[in-house]
Amino acid sequence: MELKRKPERKRKMTLFILLAAACSILAVWTLIRFIENLGSSYQMLG
Repeated sequence: MELKRKPERKRKMTLFILLAAACSILAVWTLIRFIENLGSSYQMLG
């Protein structure tokens, strides 16, 4: 049972890391888009 348990935990950890990486990538992308939109609206204003 101990042998069956360990890989499961490792898989969960890998899944969690992938989820965290995806969230951070999404956050960075959103931030970049926000800054680009802010820059273009600032250029439009003057």
